[in-house]
Amino acid sequence: MKSEDSKKIVSVRVNQSDLEKVRRISQRLRVRESRVLRFAIKIMLNRLGPLYAPHANGTDLMPVFAELGHDMINYFQFDYTRLETIINGNVSDPKKRVDSEDIALVAINDMPAIYRYMKLRELSSQPVNQGALAESLRDYLYEKYITESADPQTTITD
Repeated sequence: MKSEDSKKIVSVRVNQSDLEKVRRISQRLRVRESRVLRFAIKIMLNRLGPLYAPHANGTDLMPVFAELGHDMINYFQFDYTRLETIINGNVSDPKKRVDSEDIALVAINDMPAIYRYMKLRELSSQPVNQGALAESLRDYLYEKYITESADPQTTITD
C-alpha cells in the first residue's frame, strides 16, 4: 500500500544561482537542501491550487492570475490565446467566463507601462496608481471576479 507521504526521486534542472540560493537558505535554516526544495514546491502548489483542481475554470482561476499572473506570464511566456484557453477553455456557465479584455490585461506584461496603465484605467471603476500597476491590476481583478462572486456571508481571510 502506497502512502501519500512516500517520496519519489526526481531530477530537476536548476540554474547555478538558484541552487546557491537554496544552499544559503538551507544553511541559514540548518535543514537539508531537499527540505527547502520540497517546501518551495509545496508552497507553490498551494498558490497554484485552482490550476490542478479538475473542475476549476473561468472565474475560479482568477485568484491565481490576480496573484501570480505577472510572474507566470513572464516565466511561461503565455500569450493572450494561450491564457484565454487556460482560463475560459472549458467554461460552460456564462457567469463564470472571464472577459476577454481582462485576459488581455493580464497578458500584456511585456507592453510599456503607460499602455498597461491606460488600459487598466479604462476598465477599472477605481483609481489606478501608475506607480503600482501590479497592485492596481490585482485589486481590479479581485474586485471584479473574486469579491464580487463570493457569497456575501463568506468572509475572505488571508
